[in-house]
Amino acid sequence: MQHIPEHAAGKVPVVIMFHGFTATMSFMFVELSRLLESVGIASVRFDFAGSGESDGEFIDMSIASEVHDGLQVLDYVKTLDYVDKDRIALLGVSLGGVIASFAAGQRAKDIRALCLICPAFIFSEHLKQGTMGHYTDITRINETQFVDMGGIKLGKAFVNDGLLRDIYKESAPYQNKILIMHGDADVDVPIRVSEEYAKAYQDQAQFHVVQGADHIFMNPVHKQELFDKTVEFLTEQFQL
Repeated sequence: MQHIPEHAAGKVPVVIMFHGFTATMSFMFVELSRLLESVGIASVRFDFAGSGESDGEFIDMSIASEVHDGLQVLDYVKTLDYVDKDRIALLGVSLGGVIASFAAGQRAKDIRALCLICPAFIFSEHLKQGTMGHYTDITRINETQFVDMGGIKLGKAFVNDGLLRDIYKESAPYQNKILIMHGDADVDVPIRVSEEYAKAYQDQAQFHVVQGADHIFMNPVHKQELFDKTVEFLTEQFQL
């Protein structure tokens, strides 16, 4: 789905949005896309393969497959006539933040700015402990082929791929500015995860804490703060 600012003079900047684990492109992104459109920023949102309305099965999803999907969308966006190819940002929520970070690491020269919302870098820590999200035992996944995540089949491709990932090494090639936003009441991805990530990137990263916010920003006041900070950061990076 593309949101293109009306009456734009010339080419416009664009944000590519990466949804989180078991989510879809509609999660909070419709509201945010309309807000960005109102300030002259286009956006493109999509469902990863196996999620939402996209083809494929969720059981086949992995970190590698989602990074591949994201890079395919990036390549497509760069062909669009209205897009300023020097002003492309990636935005990711939860696991989508991990995917956005890895994709930016692979295409550092293509990405002007990076927005990470409660990025789920803790996935690597959980997998090494033999769990997924602190509650699902994945230690026998190579025998069972998948684990049940509340009616959704998480396949061994995700687990085996995820165990091999080096978060900081894969993200490091990206050298432009990063906005990291996290709620301090997030019980799914503790705020310490973003604190550690922001610390590793020092002056490259801006870290914004949304007081009282949970993992999915259910409170409309928290969500508006998240949106306002995102727009402020992107207008600054795109020099609008």
